[in-house]
Amino acid sequence: LFVAAVEPDSSNIAEMKRRVGQQEACRTGLCQLNLVRGLAGKRQGGAAFQQTHSYHAGRVVEPSEESGRNDLQLEYIDLDQTFGEQCWDLVKCDIEGSEGEFVECYPELLQRSSVFAVELHHGICELASVLPSLQKAGFHHGGAIAERKANSVHILSR
Repeated sequence: LFVAAVEPDSSNIAEMKRRVGQQEACRTGLCQLNLVRGLAGKRQGGAAFQQTHSYHAGRVVEPSEESGRNDLQLEYIDLDQTFGEQCWDLVKCDIEGSEGEFVECYPELLQRSSVFAVELHHGICELASVLPSLQKAGFHHGGAIAERKANSVHILSR
């Protein structure tokens, strides 16, 4: 089992390592965990990541937007270069508004994936804007598994 993740927040990385490390597969060496600190979505470049005190409420701030002194300056991680051009059973994409960039930048990765779970942030990235590219990658929309005012979670599969 190979688990890979890109995460901008170092405290979230520590918590993921703790939780995954508790799993039987990791304790017995059957799971390889590769956590990388950075941003996902684009293949290169950098941006500021605004952290908040609320769990999972950070966001990427482009250089043209207002940024604060405590924002983290991080680089985007090229997923193919970092993790290799392998096939993925599941890709979970919850990257706080950069989901559209992810779909645009990684069509080949999506074609090598069986299931794609994505959280879309309304007003930033809508299903109608990414669905044609996901269908071109071979996915069928299985529906929304959560609908909220600010976002929705969708599952797509082959």
